[in-house]
Amino acid sequence: IRQSVPDSCCLAIGDGANDVAMIKAGNLGVGIIGKEGREAVNAADFAIGQFRFLRGLLFVHGRYNYRRLSIFIYFTFYKNVINTMTMYLWSMLAMSSGELLWPSLISDFFAPAALTVLPILVYPIFDTDVPKYIVAHAPRLYSPGIARTQYTTLRLVGWIGESIYSAAICAFVPSYLLTHDRYGTVSVSTLAHATLWCCCIVNYFRLIFENNSWTVIEVSSIFAMVAFLLVMTPLMSYVPFNVNPGFSWERMNGTMQINMREPSFYLMLALCVCLAILPKFIAASIKVAIYGSKTKWEAFMAERHAEIK
Repeated sequence: IRQSVPDSCCLAIGDGANDVAMIKAGNLGVGIIGKEGREAVNAADFAIGQFRFLRGLLFVHGRYNYRRLSIFIYFTFYKNVINTMTMYLWSMLAMSSGELLWPSLISDFFAPAALTVLPILVYPIFDTDVPKYIVAHAPRLYSPGIARTQYTTLRLVGWIGESIYSAAICAFVPSYLLTHDRYGTVSVSTLAHATLWCCCIVNYFRLIFENNSWTVIEVSSIFAMVAFLLVMTPLMSYVPFNVNPGFSWERMNGTMQINMREPSFYLMLALCVCLAILPKFIAASIKVAIYGSKTKWEAFMAERHAEIK
């Protein structure tokens, strides 16, 4: 089957030493712990105690893992592309002068990792779109996994395109909308502070659209990142951290006192979030209006994919 049907995913299941060759030959091997020893388990990718646990392994945990890891990969690209492309697009406004938008400490550590990483680490562990007792008895919900429609090159390109669009919003909207009536000209440092907030908040809201279960841990992870951003902002604004020119946020000193007194900062932040998530909001609304829910849309697309093949 594996050689004759290239698009197939062959599952091999066995419980004894005579099944080892078969388990190794399949795309995926499952060993059952039985009276014939542990040879099959040692050669398999997954091990279960009884054959009846196969339903939960495939329909529940297999489906959850496929869907969660797909979003994990998409969103990891999304948040990192936003940070990188925001700096790149801002360089166009700076006339390619070589002026950095963010200090290296922020662009290399805080923006891509410390300020945005926790929610997407929690998501693939706890998010649940359909309860286990329903998934275990609804094979139709497993069809996107068979058709391999949730993690595709086309979807990845779509996420990257959306992230470039969001980066353009985070780079250009603060540059044109942020004003300082008390201080006159907007400095690069205050723009750096504003764009950092835009990128972080847009990332949080974009992942919210992918959350389904909203467990305490998932909600807490997002609030923890917002709290960390609120803690880091005054630290960068008041603490003159300057180890060396490449590892410093000294140029961010004083930015909070300037930006957070201006109504334009909050208007700019709200507008960035609304514009950045608008494509996803429209797409999600269309799916729900036509198919009833995102899960039903995924099952429908998988069935259509199978019909075409």
